[in-house]
Amino acid sequence: MKAPDDNDLLRDGKLPEDPAEGAGPAPEPPREETTEERAQREQQEAAAKAEALLNQEAKKRLRAATTILDGLPARWTHPPPATSTGLVQLDRVLNGGLRGGDLIALSGAAKAGKSTLAGQIAYEFAKPPGGQSTLGLEATDEPRGVVIYISVEMPEHEIVARWITREAFFLTLERRTPWISYSAVLYGSAWRNEVTQDPMRNHAIHKTLVDAMHKVGSVVGPSSLPHIFIQRAPSGTTPWDIRRLVRAAREAHAPGAPALLVVDPLQRLFAGGLGQLQGKALDQVNASEVERVARVAEQLKTIADDDDVAVLFTSDTTKEAVRTSGGSSTGLRGSYALNHWATAIFGLHVSADPEELAARLVEGGVVPKNDKGALEARLRHEAVPGWFERDSAITELGRRYAFADCSGARNGAESHLLMGYVKGAMTFVEGDSTRTMVEV
Repeated sequence: MKAPDDNDLLRDGKLPEDPAEGAGPAPEPPREETTEERAQREQQEAAAKAEALLNQEAKKRLRAATTILDGLPARWTHPPPATSTGLVQLDRVLNGGLRGGDLIALSGAAKAGKSTLAGQIAYEFAKPPGGQSTLGLEATDEPRGVVIYISVEMPEHEIVARWITREAFFLTLERRTPWISYSAVLYGSAWRNEVTQDPMRNHAIHKTLVDAMHKVGSVVGPSSLPHIFIQRAPSGTTPWDIRRLVRAAREAHAPGAPALLVVDPLQRLFAGGLGQLQGKALDQVNASEVERVARVAEQLKTIADDDDVAVLFTSDTTKEAVRTSGGSSTGLRGSYALNHWATAIFGLHVSADPEELAARLVEGGVVPKNDKGALEARLRHEAVPGWFERDSAITELGRRYAFADCSGARNGAESHLLMGYVKGAMTFVEGDSTRTMVEV
């Protein structure tokens, strides 16, 4: 029998239609990657991996509005706690006081008392809830505030001397003993019994000073658990440098303890590197005051939100604002972006004469012209306590009348504050009727 040939195999479907199908040159062996190709491939793979991680992180952070809506009743039932500023009017504008995430601006001309007021608020923030306690003891079981005071210009001992002077001032009001001025505390004459030529008066002053120091000690806390930290900020300090200090200060305190960061003043800080803002781009930002201040404010707001800390900063005013006594929202030096980042902006105006202060505020457009007379009367009779004008010693210490306009309150009504300012006692005070009206 004849063996099947190709025709037979083709007829039986055992050969391809085209005998040459599937035939061709042998495949070339795989070529090794060059160094440049390998580096490019690894770079692309790393970029793809990083992008995938960012996408995963975005999915975790993305919050549905439904979730936020469902959580509002619980938030309303147990609102974020507010810590008092010590000023009833200010607490009212801030809906109870300072909270984590707040970014509060305090602007004003040089010597207006911005640092004094910021320091006073910081001091009150650190007091035990429910009243001042003796050293090392808490007045209540509620956590006390932690304050991180960043001073760019003022030495640390001057800040503490202001608190001592303030406590001594109130002790003197209570005891009717000789007054102690800030300079007598700062330069030590009260401690050395050299304020007057009368040994008895010097002894009374020294006792008041010592008692005032004990009161300050009960607020700032023992060295084992301080409630106030004061740090000088060297040139080139950035918000990220300050954030490390904030986190270090809170480590020893109970989780959830309210915290306040004071920056005095903001304009001296430098923006820190973040994302694409590095190298030459960062240098260009810091070379421009407008860009630098805007970035610093943005980064401070990031700290306020991420670290659940209230931030209070002082701000210089523009020359035009100083000349015209303009409103707080237009007088911030450096960048209008401060208005966007700040929770509330307060512009501080002071004068020894209520009539002159009212006239300046009218000229600057802060208050209407037809309100000038009423404002002057309120400054004299409502803004200050009864002893403010009666006691002749207040004149020696520096009697001032203060007006703080709030033209940028994001979380409350726009309002203003009327106060008295005893410059030599480093103290802002409120009128008796104002406090009673608000507290009731």
